[in-house]
Amino acid sequence: MSPLLRRHLPFEAGYAWNGEAGLRARLTSAALDEASMDHLIRNVQAEFLRLRRPADT
Repeated sequence: MSPLLRRHLPFEAGYAWNGEAGLRARLTSAALDEASMDHLIRNVQAEFLRLRRPADT
C-alpha cells in the first residue's frame, strides 16, 4: 500500500471508518493535486484486486 494512501485512510481507534462522507471530507481537506488523486485511485484499485485474490497457501 502506498504511503500516500496510508496517510489518508482512517486510522483512529484501529479502524474508525466513518463512511464515504468522512473519506470525502478527509480527501477534500488534504487539497491533493490531480496527480496525487490519480495515484490514490490506482493504488486503491491495486489493493482491492490484491485483497480479492485467493490467499497464498
